[in-house]
Amino acid sequence: KPVQQQNPGGAWASVRVGSVPESHSRLERRGTEKGDLIMMLRRSLYLTLVLSLALRVVGAEAQDYSCNNCMVDVSAGFQHSCAVREDNTVACWGLDDYGQATPLDLDPDVYTFHQVSTGYGHTCAIVECDPPPGQFCLAGNVRCWGWDDLDQATPGTVYLDQIDAGDFHTCGLKADNTIFCFGSDTYGESTVPAIAAGWQYTQVSAGGYHTCAIQECTGICVLDTTVKCWGQNNQGQATVPPGTDQFVQVSAGLYHTCAVRDDGFVACWGRDSEQQSTPPRTAFQYVSAGGFFTCGLRTDDSVACWGNNNHGQATPPEGSFKAISAGTYHACGLRPDGSVVCWGSDDFNQNLPPAG
Repeated sequence: KPVQQQNPGGAWASVRVGSVPESHSRLERRGTEKGDLIMMLRRSLYLTLVLSLALRVVGAEAQDYSCNNCMVDVSAGFQHSCAVREDNTVACWGLDDYGQATPLDLDPDVYTFHQVSTGYGHTCAIVECDPPPGQFCLAGNVRCWGWDDLDQATPGTVYLDQIDAGDFHTCGLKADNTIFCFGSDTYGESTVPAIAAGWQYTQVSAGGYHTCAIQECTGICVLDTTVKCWGQNNQGQATVPPGTDQFVQVSAGLYHTCAVRDDGFVACWGRDSEQQSTPPRTAFQYVSAGGFFTCGLRTDDSVACWGNNNHGQATPPEGSFKAISAGTYHACGLRPDGSVVCWGSDDFNQNLPPAG
């Protein structure tokens, strides 16, 4: 049958196989060309298979990476960190001298974790109980573990919607928008002040030895700032700047406090020896005050930190985050894919989240 054959000069011509006698040399050349073509096809097939396998491996590694640390909440403490996994279990890592990095052994089929907060030597979490028929839940939805010399890990039978562990005390927000604190009260940090008529609390943050909260007007109110602080005030950390600034979120650090205004800019007060209370002039959606540094989540989902950087705690990694937490000397952030990244002091592996 007619086929296309290339002449020695490079031109193509139609010939009928077997109709024209071919010399031995031409047959040899055609055999060589056929062998080269087979070899090229084999190499092409081999490269295709290798590439396919490589893509599968890379895809698997990428999937494993994003799911090894599938977290939904993260908290950096003194020298340990904790996070809530996507399956509502808790993982902790770092210093564990008081058991602060060893979560309570609760039946995962009954109890699920929904928020975790790390303090100096203790950790507290909000749990939900869904018992099978014939079983009952322990009273209260707060569970704590670790150092408890001042009852900072003894919440009682309280029910909270939000919780925040300070160095030696813990505070939380109830469903009725009141605040409940337990633990150290040396400076009045666990004594919640009365709130004015027409106001209610919407968020609370426990710091070193002071506490701050966001309050909002629910009716006709006398114009006032929306932040209230109490407790130790030796560095001005509990003295809210005068005026009627409206804040949407607050974070109490060791000796300073920072809050996000309704225009997105951050205001800080208290100790500023390391410029931890001197935020950059840019818009933020969230702020977290640590030991002697502060980190904020910008509106573009990037992180900026300021203040002491002796351990690299004020040098955050690039990229997008959906949550951040500043501890005493380190910080952790939650990536959009659910992975956790930590930076700063790592003396006790507090920057190394578990693989799963």
